[in-house]
Formats: sequence, structure tokens, C-alpha cells
Amino acid sequence: MFPTMAFTRLPTICGIALTTVVIISGRFLISDMRSFTPASIMLSLVLLLVFAMIIAFQVMPDWSVIFGNYIGLLLVGGLVISIGLLISSVTESQLIAAIGTLGISFILILMDSLAASFSTLTYLTTIVNFLSVSQRYSMFTSGIINYDDIIYFISMQALFLFLTVRILDRKRWS
Repeated sequence: MFPTMAFTRLPTICGIALTTVVIISGRFLISDMRSFTPASIMLSLVLLLVFAMIIAFQVMPDWSVIFGNYIGLLLVGGLVISIGLLISSVTESQLIAAIGTLGISFILILMDSLAASFSTLTYLTTIVNFLSVSQRYSMFTSGIINYDDIIYFISMQALFLFLTVRILDRKRWS
């Protein structure tokens, strides 16, 4: 319905003055269904739930593992989206934003292999393990839902969205 919004035209959308926080929140949550958004992730997970229900007629699946995977995918997907919004706000090129998002997400997911490299430095290993996305996501795939993992993903999303708002405010007032 509306054309894709560029980050350079922030003051008004359709004649309505909006704050940067509202614009970033809208882009994060639903922007349009052609892109990778939490709404599109939820839609695909609802469709996969149909397959889980079909399997449930044949065998008794472990529903905690299924719902743990769904929650984990939603949280990791939200983290990747917030990283993408930050990189997109920094650069003008969509290709550079996509490659940067892929690179940063790849580094966060493979953080466990870096921890093995720094096994002699315990303080660095502790920091790397704290930032590891795959270690926290593996708990969800086991069907174990820890509040600290949920808080980690939500706070990382909030951090990247906060940085995006700050960068766009800086661009707006310069």
C-alpha cells in the first residue's frame, strides 16, 4: 500500500509527524510482509504448527521442544532484524546493509568457536560465552525456556533498536 520508507525522509509519513521511535518500532514490528519481520516469522511458525498437529495424530511429540524452538526462532529472528535496522540506518546501500547484517549475525552465532580459542583467558571466555547466541538458542531447542535467555534476546534487540534511534536522531538534527 505505502512505498518502502527510506530512512532519509523521517519527519513525516503521509502528512503525519512521527517520532523516530515510532518509525523504528513500526519498521521493526510489521513494516511490510515482503520483508523479514517478526510478523512474517510468526506467520511461518503458525503454518509449521499445522505440521506439528498432524504429527501429533501419529505420535506424541514433545511440545516443550516444539514451543521452545518457536520462541527461540522468534527471538533470534527479532535480533537479526534489529541488527539489520541498525546497519541499514548507518549505510545508504541496501546491499551493504544486507551483507553487514549477515556478517554480524554470523559472528554472534559462531561466538562459541571463539570461546574455544581463548580457553586460556578465562575473563575473555566469560565475555564471549555471555555474548554467544547459539549457546542461548540451544537451550530453546532442548525445550528449556530460561528467563535469562529471553531477557538476553529482548535486551539485545532493545540495544540495537536504541542505537538505531540514536543514529537516526543524529542524522535528523545534523
